[in-house]
Amino acid sequence: MPEPLNSLETQRAKILRQFLSLGDLRPGSISAVVHRCGKSYCHCAKPNDPGHAPQMRVLRKVHGKSVAETFPARRLSTKRRVRSPNSTAFSSWVPSS
Repeated sequence: MPEPLNSLETQRAKILRQFLSLGDLRPGSISAVVHRCGKSYCHCAKPNDPGHAPQMRVLRKVHGKSVAETFPARRLSTKRRVRSPNSTAFSSWVPSS
């Protein structure tokens, strides 16, 4: 039998409070992109080579258009140091797949 409406509303309120406690959340998705530089003499041009180390990219919408921002390794390590102290709290209550 489906849960009563009051129970569902209580669950929703609890989840909303957890989201609000996370702090600094920004829209967009983060992905690791492996690339090839295009130089014929580089190791990444060889067959079955995994390419260069992954670059972290953030994809988000700005004025209705998709914008990708790539973070060099040195800038990414700086962003990791200054991220919100609550940024890891999200994984503690989101079910893993």
